[in-house]
Amino acid sequence: MYPAGREKPRKPLAFLRDIGLFQAFLKAVRRLFQDILEAVSFERFFCRLRIGLGDPASTGVVFGMSYPMIELVRSSFSKDEVDLELEPDWMGFGFEVSARGTLSFRLASLVIPLIRFFRDGSVRRFLSLIK
Repeated sequence: MYPAGREKPRKPLAFLRDIGLFQAFLKAVRRLFQDILEAVSFERFFCRLRIGLGDPASTGVVFGMSYPMIELVRSSFSKDEVDLELEPDWMGFGFEVSARGTLSFRLASLVIPLIRFFRDGSVRRFLSLIK
């Protein structure tokens, strides 16, 4: 048996399986964002995000993972409709958001994408993995 509090060591190939699962999860998240963006109409929306974790490496990881989603939203709209800024604070610690604008959507139009997202097998497996 293993000492109290320690789990059985994972097999090396399990790591590769987890990477594939994470990629499938990201694909599902991207589809969810695309579906939600199709359901929402923006009128002159501006948002500025400033992220700092106190450690440049950690800030870089968060910035690197967040930036593709910001670019996905930016590419879906013209500059006049939606303006998003993501700014890293390499040495500071905090999360600052300022936003203004108008958006409209029908709640029912968001239900189908959310159901599709949470019924996706890769999403459920990934969420059970990180519990």
